[in-house]
Amino acid sequence: MDWADGVSMEEDILRFVYEYHEEHQWAPSYREIMAAVGLRAVSTIMHYVHKLSYEGLIRLGGGSRTIAVTDKGLERIGVV
Repeated sequence: MDWADGVSMEEDILRFVYEYHEEHQWAPSYREIMAAVGLRAVSTIMHYVHKLSYEGLIRLGGGSRTIAVTDKGLERIGVV
């Protein structure tokens, strides 16, 4: 995986959140995302998640496990 520009990392996170939700019917935790994309710090995942939210690619709810990929995010990873 080439994450030099951060774009591939964002797409990996989007894809993981989407696929996890499809399989389990709820969103992954930050630690599960961290393990899936090979990072070692929850704070780094939080940074990416908030950036993706700001860009409108994911939606964050008020509780735990409330990350949802938006239509714009699905387009970014080629699902729609």
